[in-house]
Amino acid sequence: MPAYRHAYETDLTDEQWQIICSLVEVPQQGPGPRRSVNLREVVNALLYKQRTRCQWRMLPHDLPPRSTVSGYYQRWKESGVWDQVLHLLSTHEATPAMPAHARAERLRQPVARHDAMVAQG
Repeated sequence: MPAYRHAYETDLTDEQWQIICSLVEVPQQGPGPRRSVNLREVVNALLYKQRTRCQWRMLPHDLPPRSTVSGYYQRWKESGVWDQVLHLLSTHEATPAMPAHARAERLRQPVARHDAMVAQG
């Protein structure tokens, strides 16, 4: 998490990030500009959106731009990466503040709302 923003309840812990980072941090191939977005912050934004069920335009301004977040969401959802991320996070040992079954349930609920998440804007 960048130092310039406060933490949200939905932000990944360092341990959770280590579990999923290899899924989302795929090396860029070919020529072109290098990625400048922090993918951990993209995941944090997606987790925030899924938990709050806010519209894309209502994402907090201290998270990456909604166009960036929604672009990665579309890509990851189509390729199956997002479902893998949610599965890994839901099966991962919970932090002491939240039992595993509660975390799994919290992450599982919004997955069924994929179409609504894409349609909101």
